[in-house]
Amino acid sequence: MSKPPHHPDPTSSPDVVRIYLTTLLRHYHDIPGEEARAIASNWKYGRGSEILYYDLETFRAMFGSEAGMLLYRDVRRGNATISSNTRTFTSSTSERDLFGCPPGLSLLWFFLVLMLATAYGAYTDWDPTTATNDRASALFGVSLFSGFGFIFSYFFYYVVPRL
Repeated sequence: MSKPPHHPDPTSSPDVVRIYLTTLLRHYHDIPGEEARAIASNWKYGRGSEILYYDLETFRAMFGSEAGMLLYRDVRRGNATISSNTRTFTSSTSERDLFGCPPGLSLLWFFLVLMLATAYGAYTDWDPTTATNDRASALFGVSLFSGFGFIFSYFFYYVVPRL
């Protein structure tokens, strides 16, 4: 139990992944070889990279409730040395907004498009021969406001989560 088995490469075949899962079951839980191979045989087609993408419920559905929970934990334990930038796909829909973007990104795009559209409208509506350009001035004000909204949203979407 001292050192976990080496995690399979992202391009590893399903056979290599099954061997890895069998080794985890035998190494950490003292499951006999035949039984461990039978549990691991539920991994049919996925490559080594896909083992990190599945959530706990997927593991439990594939390998059974108890073995799925054990394998999920063991795979994550072996993943501690692998890059932490790997994103885990879960069945949760709370990570997406109405437009299918991560929360905050659609607001960022809204302010950017509003700023560019109103700035273009103010530019095309501006008449240098008249003394007043109320409509163009209003469009410029909206563009300026949305520009600040874009900067504010950009800051909170990209900078604040990293602090």
